[in-house]
Amino acid sequence: MHWEPLTREDLQQELDKAVGMLHPGHRKKFEEISVVPWQVEVTDRPGTFFWVVAEHEGQLLYYEDVEEGWEVEKRNETGGIDGRWANQFELKHVMFQLFGEAGGDST
Repeated sequence: MHWEPLTREDLQQELDKAVGMLHPGHRKKFEEISVVPWQVEVTDRPGTFFWVVAEHEGQLLYYEDVEEGWEVEKRNETGGIDGRWANQFELKHVMFQLFGEAGGDST
């Protein structure tokens, strides 16, 4: 299988699908932290970039297109992320990590 980097259009399709599956409370939170997608470099893998779709309290929420999953990582001093993970989270899992239960008061 040959891997190709995700295009902005492909990312938007993935994002639309994932946001559409969020609980309304998490969807509202996502809309509050979302950004115009931009690419971030991974420090421990020069030349590797992922699409950032949201920022929250110094953390970047991005789509990891090699493993096809969502991740959240603290922004480093250069504005990128230090390393990539391979957790393959769904967006709803990352939103739970950031905000707790959807519709709860832990936000």
